[in-house]
Amino acid sequence: MSLLHAKHERFFNRCLTALPSSAASEDSNKLAIIFFCLQGLQLLKKLQFTKEECQFHKEYLWKSFYIEKDSYSTFRSTPYFSHAGEDYDYGSISACFFALASLITLKSDLKQLNKSKLMRYLIKCQVDAGPDKGGFVPFYNEYGFGEPDLRQCYMALLVRQLLICHEDMKEDIDLKSLKEFILGRLNGNGGFSSRLMDEAHLGFTFCAIASLKLLNFPIEDLKTTQNWLLHRQIDYPESLYSDINYGYFQKSDIGAFNGRENKLGDTCYSWWSTGSLYLMDSSNLSLLNISQAEKFLLDCTQNTIVGGFASRPEATPDPMHSCLALASLSLWNHRKYNLDEIDPVFVVSRNVLDKYRLNPKE
Repeated sequence: MSLLHAKHERFFNRCLTALPSSAASEDSNKLAIIFFCLQGLQLLKKLQFTKEECQFHKEYLWKSFYIEKDSYSTFRSTPYFSHAGEDYDYGSISACFFALASLITLKSDLKQLNKSKLMRYLIKCQVDAGPDKGGFVPFYNEYGFGEPDLRQCYMALLVRQLLICHEDMKEDIDLKSLKEFILGRLNGNGGFSSRLMDEAHLGFTFCAIASLKLLNFPIEDLKTTQNWLLHRQIDYPESLYSDINYGYFQKSDIGAFNGRENKLGDTCYSWWSTGSLYLMDSSNLSLLNISQAEKFLLDCTQNTIVGGFASRPEATPDPMHSCLALASLSLWNHRKYNLDEIDPVFVVSRNVLDKYRLNPKE
């Protein structure tokens, strides 16, 4: 099946406008939803807002999500938190990245952003002592709750890269202890885990690989990790489906990627696996069955009625899986699918990042 550009364009625009009541529980992820929709449209080359619409969206992001305090600045993940009282109106590292990436996609000059204060926020979120030294908690708070993990480390580094792109910062996060924290989550099988001695997971592994890439660590030397990543593609022998009755062996999953051993395939793991392998060495993609991977996305999880991609063939499409499906197809062959080229570290259109790096005031 071909990539249904027009239906996906309508899907992302519809999700930006309104979501069904079943999505009410995702209100706390509103900024993430905006990010995935904007990136999806950009990858499709269909981010076609008028100048007035673009200005409206930028003003909405600044007004509804930006927080500036005396000692730091940050972004909240949903406008609802602003009505919950100051004690509960927290920003978060993930919201900072989703906001900045969305704003530069909309060609914001970021003049309203106090970059020094945002860097200070990252510093406040980094653990400075104990067994988790170097890691990042999801958000700064005086009560000390929130556990550090590799997702926060990854997004903190992305925010840092956007901050230092055009100016030197007087303060910075502790890069040495951050690298040690990340490498401390490397398991014997090659994957990375959330915490010490936990089971390795593909999502955390991508965050680790991309972070180490930004830290100039020689990730191509992680041969055990490369092997573990290659074995995330599902390709069980034909006899398995007729001889064994086991819920995690499904024939429709052939070509898909799973996040852990003996688990079902999922659209998002197509990105977490191939993105990681590409960052380690672009030639790694030749070691995979990309045609089967494309078939899983286009024939099994692409929704032919409303557009978008779902996590599984039986699931409902959503912005995150839809965006990551397009990111995967772009990484594998952006010209074949007439997509913007993806930046494998930021998971953002390369065109968007290049324009920001060349001219932050465009």
